Formats: sequence, structure tokens, C-alpha cells
Amino acid sequence: MLKYVFSWQKNFRKVTNFEPTINIFTAATNIAVMTLPKGSLISYFSTLVKQHGGINLAQGIPGFEPPAALIDKLAAVAHENIHQYPPGTGNFSLVKLLIKHYSDQVQLSDKNVLVLQGATEALCLMFMYVLRKNGSPFTTLSFSPPYESYRQLPKQFGMPFIEVAPDANNCIPLNEVESHIDKNNVKLIFLAVFGFM
Repeated sequence: MLKYVFSWQKNFRKVTNFEPTINIFTAATNIAVMTLPKGSLISYFSTLVKQHGGINLAQGIPGFEPPAALIDKLAAVAHENIHQYPPGTGNFSLVKLLIKHYSDQVQLSDKNVLVLQGATEALCLMFMYVLRKNGSPFTTLSFSPPYESYRQLPKQFGMPFIEVAPDANNCIPLNEVESHIDKNNVKLIFLAVFGFM
């Protein structure tokens, strides 16, 4: 799995033909006029967006009006009987649509699709799964600056967290990561993209 993640990072541009207009690590380094906070990174980057411009998706403030067709669709379904909490496994119609959408890639059923309320819930479930599978404490690793849940979740369980900064070329330092895996009992690595562009 780790080799797949690393090869994905190396081949992302080649496979997708996507050339980002901005390097996020460089942008964060160049724009950052304040030191990294001890609190919420979402608030930190939201402040940077307010000071320097950008799109803030982290707090649901995209900085542009939603498409008219989306507003029309929301208005059309607002009178339907959908105003309740979804079942714990997610909205049944959404689960069916996801199964259909991914059916050409993987065999799924409603028994192995789980729709969660948000990323923090998903992170906690993944962490608990690895903890139970591992049977003993382990180390979690992420990259600088990590989403606050990445750092706080291991702390809540009294387990170590390692933060790895990008190398001089703003890439994942693979040798350092491999060293941490070998020497520090790393069993879980959180990968993410900042919530701003």
C-alpha cells in the first residue's frame, strides 16, 4: 500500500495531465506572514485567505455564487420529505447511486458502503480500525501542516504523532517516511490537501 501511495505521488501529473497552477507547500511558505498556530489550521488558512485572497472551501465559504441550476434543484427538493437525519449507514438513495457509479471498478453492495457525516468521523473510524487490527499502540504520521484532527486524534488515545515536513523540492521525503515506518512503529499515514486554493 505504501509503495502505491508513493508511486501515486510521483505519477500524479503524468496520469492526470494536471499541472497545478500553484504549489501548495510553496504558497503556504511564501504567504505565511504569521507563525503556524497552536490551534485550528482551518482558522489559520481562513485568515490567510481573507488577507491574501483565495477560495476557502474549508469552512464552506467558496467566495463565489453557486450555480443557478444548483439553487433551482435545491428549491425543487426543499418541499420533499427529506428533512430528517439519514440512517447511520447513510441515505439509502445515495448508497445505491454510489454502488451504481463504482460498479465498473469494484463489486459493492449496501453491506460494504458506509456514508459518514464528515471527515472527522471517517478519520476516527479508520483510527479505531487500525488500533483494533494492530492490537497495541502505534504511531500516526502526516505531513506539514496537518489537519488538526490528524494531530489530535492520536493524542486523545495517548499515542504518538509524527509530522513530516516537505523536502527542499516541496515533495514527500520518502526516505524519512520509510525510516519513521521502520523505527517508530508507524501504522497509519494521513494524506490530505489543504482546504484552500
